[in-house]
Amino acid sequence: MKPKKIGDTKFQLAINRAQDDDEATYKVVLSNEAGSCDSEASLTVRKPAPKVEELKLLKGLNDQTLTEKQPLILSVTVAGKPASVRWYKNGQELTPTDRRCFTGDEQTGRFACEIPSAGVDDAGVYKVILSNEKGDIESEATVKVNAAKPKEESPTFLSPLEDVEVPEGDNLTLKCRVTGLPAPEIKWEKDGVPLAASERITMRSLLDGTLTLRILDCVKADMGRYAVVATNEAGSQRSDCKVDVVEPKIDHSAPKFVIPLSSASAPEGKSVTFDVKVRGYPVPELKWTRDGVPIEFDARTKLEDMSDGRWKLTINDVNSADAGQISCVASNEVGKDECSAALRIQPGRDKRKPDDEPYAPRWNVPLWDRRIPEHQTMSIECHVDAKPRADIRWTRDGEPLEAGDRVELTYTPDGKCRLVITDFTSADA
Repeated sequence: MKPKKIGDTKFQLAINRAQDDDEATYKVVLSNEAGSCDSEASLTVRKPAPKVEELKLLKGLNDQTLTEKQPLILSVTVAGKPASVRWYKNGQELTPTDRRCFTGDEQTGRFACEIPSAGVDDAGVYKVILSNEKGDIESEATVKVNAAKPKEESPTFLSPLEDVEVPEGDNLTLKCRVTGLPAPEIKWEKDGVPLAASERITMRSLLDGTLTLRILDCVKADMGRYAVVATNEAGSQRSDCKVDVVEPKIDHSAPKFVIPLSSASAPEGKSVTFDVKVRGYPVPELKWTRDGVPIEFDARTKLEDMSDGRWKLTINDVNSADAGQISCVASNEVGKDECSAALRIQPGRDKRKPDDEPYAPRWNVPLWDRRIPEHQTMSIECHVDAKPRADIRWTRDGEPLEAGDRVELTYTPDGKCRLVITDFTSADA
């Protein structure tokens, strides 16, 4: 630093190779015999702009395959200082979120995109672009995220099977609830022998783990030791119970024709048959009449007990004298019931309608009143005959009844109609 006079009225202070500590406020004072004057100015030393280096990729992104909830860290290392760092996934620019952050260290040249707990949706093609005045560099990698394997839990019965007694002829329902991950495979056994589904036996498994075994119309042979076995990759568990089939408790009841007489027509010389089915306890006594006169049974007129309350009246070689109102009265100590039907005799050859002629629906086996213990399975059945096949609809108190989790509706081509309601309660009556 050296002051210098460069003219009669000009003075100069020269500072060669100015440095930071030369930065200050400078003052010059001029004086003579008449007085003095001064002037001052501030000196700011500006640093030269740093030299910008071209970016070089030292370590690029790597393809990764990881499992859900593992951390995902994508990083690059570069030489040079980038002015901007942009991250992309599947072509869309990314921004920081609660789940995702970007980090960078100019000293080490490491820049990263980090996701502490990756999800399946984080899979994709990632790219980073780093830029400065000298240009851009980029790196790309593919990330795969596999779904985490669910935690395995061996089967556990939350509610096991319980011993049960069921009256013969009633329906048996066994119910339990099991849990396990993955969902266990279910097998039912009776006395150590695997059970298979059939017309009488149905097995159900609900999403909440409830398991149900239902056996319709139980017989003594259904008595035994029942078990359900639940198995998955984590283990196996079983629950069993004892089932006793006991004699049904029979209440006294008045007779009721569940299959009443149906009118019939036959040509002379042919045979005609009347079928009935009657319920009641004690077993009802039947009396048959034609136009109020008792029918006499002989070789031509026969009455057969078909068991289970079914009776068949057959008249062979019919003639005009057999025509009339056929009636059947069933009675016991509780009451009685009666049904009637007309028998028409056609003279000469058979004049019946062809078999393929349509006819209105008629009940071969109608519904009848039932008493069902609460929480048991209710099953009722009827048979309908019609040509063409009848459209069947069930109602309860006049409202349509639809199939559901507890309601099962079954129809067969021969006209059998069955309604089954599991876990029957008073609300279903």
